[in-house]
Amino acid sequence: MPRQDLVMRLFCSSLKLSRPKGGTVASHPSIAMSGSGEARKEDSSSTKILFVCTGNICRSAFAELYLRSVLGSLSYDSDVEVGSAGTMAVVDAPIDPEMSAEAEQRGIVPRAHRARQLTGRLLRDADAVMVFGSEHIEWICAEYPEYVQKVVGLGQAARVLRQRPPRAVSSWSTLAGDVRALSSELLAVDEIADPYRRGRAAAAQAAARICQDIDALCCGVAGRG
Repeated sequence: MPRQDLVMRLFCSSLKLSRPKGGTVASHPSIAMSGSGEARKEDSSSTKILFVCTGNICRSAFAELYLRSVLGSLSYDSDVEVGSAGTMAVVDAPIDPEMSAEAEQRGIVPRAHRARQLTGRLLRDADAVMVFGSEHIEWICAEYPEYVQKVVGLGQAARVLRQRPPRAVSSWSTLAGDVRALSSELLAVDEIADPYRRGRAAAAQAAARICQDIDALCCGVAGRG
């Protein structure tokens, strides 16, 4: 086992965070239940990208909407499914009004979004889990350490892909592993601050950064997921 993975496992086992109580998890079209109660993918050929923030009404909600919009114009990425969830989700809540305005400015209709709680089933079905701050990695490490190898920061992934040679490309399904192989740590510069209840300027700043980082991802990913 590589030293960095061993350190990560030891770090995960030392955390004492707990899963938030209460609330129900909204259903998701990419998840179906088997008779045993286990989740399975409806279409195993698709690649699933999951954005995770805290409440699932600002950063991850906007990122989901924006990436879906970008992929909608790329026919070769039609088999990529995008979702989002929160570590302490405001379950069933719509996207934050300020972030909704940012989406609408970009021609994106955000009315269908409803926040949902992050679960092990969502993590298991995801091929890449993209977070916005170290607290989200810590939560996943504490609750579902078996899935931490799928987790990277959105800013971390964008930074790595910008630094790679132009000819170096990834697929969506290998994105998390490719990023972690080149940079296993989420740096302070990679984090995107939560704009919740911080006003329009904070929302605009977060939205602009998310768009920039997702654009960098799309430039660094080629072919089908």
